[in-house]
Amino acid sequence: MRKAPPGLAIRRSRANGRPALVGYFADGSSESVRTFDIARGRVQAIHRVLNPEKLGNVPPLERLDGKDDLK
Repeated sequence: MRKAPPGLAIRRSRANGRPALVGYFADGSSESVRTFDIARGRVQAIHRVLNPEKLGNVPPLERLDGKDDLK
């Protein structure tokens, strides 16, 4: 996180049915989505999406209320 852009906000959510963390730039646009594969109560893998074309469906920061399921 030392290399994170200034003003980066992280919010918990779900993406494709998995637990996720969504990173947002200060302007509210999405920076990244990290999803987690969990089995037997442990994280097995972390997937990070940074491609702006793939982040097009991520709602802006003010719309994400923790109930969204990102697709």
